[in-house]
Amino acid sequence: MAMLAPGVLDSIAAGEQLDRLTTDYLIKSGFPAIWSDQHKQFAAL
Repeated sequence: MAMLAPGVLDSIAAGEQLDRLTTDYLIKSGFPAIWSDQHKQFAAL
């Protein structure tokens, strides 16, 4: 969680994240460290 983009963390904290964006998904997906790439990957969910 420490490497997630601030905007993604804000969405999670506000309960606005996608249902498919789970800790299991984050662990298995090997999400990118670059924040703009994270936004692209999570938007495709």
